[in-house]
Amino acid sequence: MFSKNEIKDKIIGGISGVNRLWGIRGAAGTGKSLLLYDIAKTVSSEFRVCVIHSGIICEGHKILIVAYIMFQLLRLKRLAINLLVNMMLFV
Repeated sequence: MFSKNEIKDKIIGGISGVNRLWGIRGAAGTGKSLLLYDIAKTVSSEFRVCVIHSGIICEGHKILIVAYIMFQLLRLKRLAINLLVNMMLFV
């Protein structure tokens, strides 16, 4: 089992390589969102960052978003709707 800092370091170390798309999974309440937002904040000084959130955005997420305003957060459902609408405009 890796610590959160080890996971964070591994992801940040690999961002400038070929693996630019990463996912974090785990049980509810294990700190996935906090880890993700911490990584996004850390790398936002060097990279443009967009977090695509597939779950429900609760009050805790909203607090983190305000605290870490250095990156863009998209809800997957909203992104999918926008993509479908844009695809229909070009058909």
